[in-house]
Amino acid sequence: MVSTVNEAFHKYRESIEPNEKDLEKIKKAIRKLELFLRNNIPSKFRPIYIHRSGSFKRKTATKSLDIDLLFVFSNDIEHLSPRDLLHDIAEAFSRAERKAKAKTHAIELQWSKTIFIDIVPAFEKNGVYKLPEVIDNRSRWVKSDPRRNEEILKEANETMDKKLIPLIRIMKSWNKQKPCSFFSFHLETIILALVKKGKLSADMPLSEMVAITFQYLGTYVNRPIEEPAKVGPVLEVRESQRECLTNRIRIGFQIAQKARVLEKEGKQLQAINKWGEVLGAPFPRSYP
Repeated sequence: MVSTVNEAFHKYRESIEPNEKDLEKIKKAIRKLELFLRNNIPSKFRPIYIHRSGSFKRKTATKSLDIDLLFVFSNDIEHLSPRDLLHDIAEAFSRAERKAKAKTHAIELQWSKTIFIDIVPAFEKNGVYKLPEVIDNRSRWVKSDPRRNEEILKEANETMDKKLIPLIRIMKSWNKQKPCSFFSFHLETIILALVKKGKLSADMPLSEMVAITFQYLGTYVNRPIEEPAKVGPVLEVRESQRECLTNRIRIGFQIAQKARVLEKEGKQLQAINKWGEVLGAPFPRSYP
C-alpha cells in the first residue's frame, strides 16, 4: 500500500510501462511475421522492408501489446487506391488463416490472443513516407515523417527531464478507457504542444502535469492540430467522438482538481483514492 501521491504515481508509472519480457515478445512476433510473409503471403503483398513505427518505436507504448509496422513497398503502389490496397492485403492474410481487417490507415492483424499488429502500407518519396488514409468516401495517400516525429519527441522528453514519456503513457492509459478516445498519436501530439507552449515543465510532479493536461485537453477536441513534423495532414477528433470526449475530459479535470486540493491539504490517502477514480486500475489505492 502506498502512502503518498508521488509514490502512487511512481508505482502506477511502473505498472503500465512495457518490461523486457513485453519487448522480447514483440521482437519474436516481428521475426515470426517476417517468416510468415515469406511462406504464406503472395509476393506482391510482401514489403521491400519493414519499419517499426508507432508507440513502441517512440517508447510511449503502454503494456498492451499493439505493434505498428510500416510495410514499405516500391513507388509502384502510388497509382493504387489506398482503400483497395488495404482491403487486398487484409484479404491475403485472411486467406492465410489470420484474422485481419482493413481500417482507416492500416490493416489490423490479430497475431495471437494478446498481440495485435497494425500494418501500414507505405512508400518513400522525396525523403518522406506516403501512407494510406481512408475516411468515409475519401481514399488518398498522405505524407508522414515518423523518423522526424520520433526525434522531436525524444528532444522534448530530454527537455522535460524524461518526464514527458511517462506522462504520455499515463494519459494513454486513461485514453483507452471506454467509451470514446483520441487516436493515440493525436493525444501524444497534444501533450507535446502543451510542453512547447510552456504549460508543462520539468519541475512539476506527475500529478500536477496530469491535472494540467486535463485542464487544456478539452480545447483540442474541436480544434485540429498539426503533427509534430508538420508534414502530414492535421489531426482531428472524429465528429462522432467529440461530445463523449468532451464529457470524459470535463469529469477527469474535475476529479483531478479535487485530488490536487486534497494533496495540497496534506490528505495524501484521500488524494490517492481520488486519482484512482479518474485513472482507474491499476492505479494504486490507499486501502486494500
